[in-house]
Amino acid sequence: DLFLINNPRFAKLVRLKQLGIYVDEAHHVFGSKLAEDLLSNSKTTSLRVTINEIAANLAKSSSRVVACYNYTGTPYVKNRLLPEVVYSYGLREAIDKGYLKKVEPYAYENIRENTQVFCHDSITHFWEKCGENRVEGMLPKMAFFASSIEEAITELRPAIEKELIALNISTNRILVNVGDARYTSNDDLREFNTLDSVRSEKQFIILVGKGKEGWNCRSLFAVAMYRRAISTVFVLQATMRCLRKI
Repeated sequence: DLFLINNPRFAKLVRLKQLGIYVDEAHHVFGSKLAEDLLSNSKTTSLRVTINEIAANLAKSSSRVVACYNYTGTPYVKNRLLPEVVYSYGLREAIDKGYLKKVEPYAYENIRENTQVFCHDSITHFWEKCGENRVEGMLPKMAFFASSIEEAITELRPAIEKELIALNISTNRILVNVGDARYTSNDDLREFNTLDSVRSEKQFIILVGKGKEGWNCRSLFAVAMYRRAISTVFVLQATMRCLRKI
C-alpha cells in the first residue's frame, strides 16, 4: 500500500497565480560542500529541490515563478564567486550609507603567546569606548571567538576575568556559549538568546563555533578573535555580527 501525506503549505504555494522567491544566506543553496557543488554542479540541496519543485508545479497550473533572488554576504568559495547570487552591495557602501556601524579593525600577532596583553588591550579599548553606556536601553556587548573549548575555558576566560577584576567589572557579566553542557547550561543558552534585550546584564561573550552566521545582536559592539584568522569567510561572518546598526 502507498500512503501519501499532503504538505498544506506547499499546496497553497502552488495555487498562487505567480510567485517571487527571495533566498537569504543563499550560499547554502549550493550545498554543504560548496567547492564540490560549484565545480561539479551534480548535487542538490533540499532548498534547491524545493524551489525547483515549486516552479515545476506552478508551471503545471499555468502559473510561474516570476524570479528567484539569492542574497548572501559571503558570495564566494575559495576565492571563486558563486553563480546567481546578489552580492554587489558591499560592506563599505553599507557603512557609508549608515546601514551598518563604522568599524575600527586592530591586528595582533601571536595572540596565544600574549593572551593577557590581547585581553587587556581589547577589553580596555571596548570599555573606554562603550563601557556601560546603554544604547536603546541595552548594555553594549563584546564577543570573544576562541578556536577550541579548551582554549576558551583554560586560557581565555581566566585572562578575561583578570582584566574585568582590574577594571572593577563584575565577572558575572561573562557568558560562555561553547556547545558543551559542562560549561554552557540551559540558563546560559536562554541568556544568550536574550542578549539583545534591555533585561540582559551580560557584556562579555565567549564563543566556540557559535554566534557566527545568523546571529543578529545589534547591541554587539566589538569582536575579538582569539585564534589565527585562516578562513576569510569565518572572519567576515564573525565580524559582521558587531556591525548591525543600532
